[in-house]
Amino acid sequence: MVFVFLGVRAYRDQIASGVISFGKAFQVGLLITLISCAMYVIAWLLISNTLMADFMDIFMEESLKKLQASGASAEEIARQTAEMEHFSEMYKNPFFKVAITFLEPFPIGLAGHLDFGSHLAPQVEVWLPLHLPFFVQPRRSLRCP
Repeated sequence: MVFVFLGVRAYRDQIASGVISFGKAFQVGLLITLISCAMYVIAWLLISNTLMADFMDIFMEESLKKLQASGASAEEIARQTAEMEHFSEMYKNPFFKVAITFLEPFPIGLAGHLDFGSHLAPQVEVWLPLHLPFFVQPRRSLRCP
């Protein structure tokens, strides 16, 4: 998230001449988030297919140990085991694996750049409209030079 903020701020300061709208900050932040999520997916695929090929088996084993240590009933353990085996089969599909891995950091990046876009966009002051009746208009002082 820090990189999203720094990227949007750098875009505002270096390319947009110090002013950026919320919409443009949103676009830049979304692009940075998408690129960083894609890099995360590539890194995870490389790691999980080479260094941690048995990740899902170890994850299932550790999760079941924790479940048994918590004192869960036998049918609860059987139900969780069936769910984990089903997820393990789905995780073998590369498209599912990419989608799940992409969805890990994306919501955080989305929330972050929405917040940063609102902070980096210029603040707009709201004034009374000029078409109000004359008696509601703010007074102007008449000063002689």
